[in-house]
Amino acid sequence: MLSIYARHKFTAKKALECIKESGIYLDLVGYFRSRGLDKADIYEFIDKGLNDRWLASKVAA
Repeated sequence: MLSIYARHKFTAKKALECIKESGIYLDLVGYFRSRGLDKADIYEFIDKGLNDRWLASKVAA
């Protein structure tokens, strides 16, 4: 999903809103909590993932 959001130039905030609306957010929270992480870490994960994909697309171009 992050690749699609990156392709459409979503911000991390907008991507997180879409994830919350999609219905997978609670599963994602559970996954992160099981690894000792919290909700703030989800935002950081999304932000880093988007940035990595934006950079990779610029290098490939």
